[in-house]
Amino acid sequence: MSIAIANKVSLDGNNLTIPDIVAIVNNTKQAVLTKDTLRRVADNRAALEEIIQRNIPVYGVTTGFGEMVYIPVDKRYEAELQEI
Repeated sequence: MSIAIANKVSLDGNNLTIPDIVAIVNNTKQAVLTKDTLRRVADNRAALEEIIQRNIPVYGVTTGFGEMVYIPVDKRYEAELQEI
């Protein structure tokens, strides 16, 4: 089970349980990200940005989805695509 402190569930990427999810959805517990999780998110973001800078196609980030996978997304619209 993930760490639950004072009605909080720490999301660490490893221990989330179905009861935790139910509690979060039902607003009986609050989901919080651990410092390690935030560091890993930042590290992965930096790695993704480096890949994009090197013009390596990334599915759904610099390309379309599904049948549109072979269509590159114009750099002006990459951020907007992530909001969809």
